[in-house]
Amino acid sequence: VIVRNVRVKGEFRFSSRLSNPPYPAWTGIMLRSQGYFANSGHLALLRENGVVALTQEVNGRHHEDVEIGRIEGFDPARDEFVPFDIAIDEKAWTIQIGSIKHERKISELPYVFSEGRIIVEGQFCWVCMRKLDITA
Repeated sequence: VIVRNVRVKGEFRFSSRLSNPPYPAWTGIMLRSQGYFANSGHLALLRENGVVALTQEVNGRHHEDVEIGRIEGFDPARDEFVPFDIAIDEKAWTIQIGSIKHERKISELPYVFSEGRIIVEGQFCWVCMRKLDITA
């Protein structure tokens, strides 16, 4: 389903991580996605070290992760679920993952996808989700 303004809430946790990955594991929610690559939508993510980040276009050429906070005491080995609430509309892209809250005005984003899919993605891990609620 293609959506424009959407809110995705729920809880997730790392249920299994690759034992010796070339890069740290992460999981995230991408809104207005055109595909699964980071430059194909608006991605908010949680890394296995507790860092919360978003992806952002830089100089019109590529995307980089922008750290927006760190969940203190986060340990992916514990079976603790982390709440998330991520939304995008005509005014703002709002992100809350655990205790980290962040808001970006749409007018401040270097590039904005007008509509797209909701994609749950991750790297080098399996993720368990519960209490998923999507409002469009």
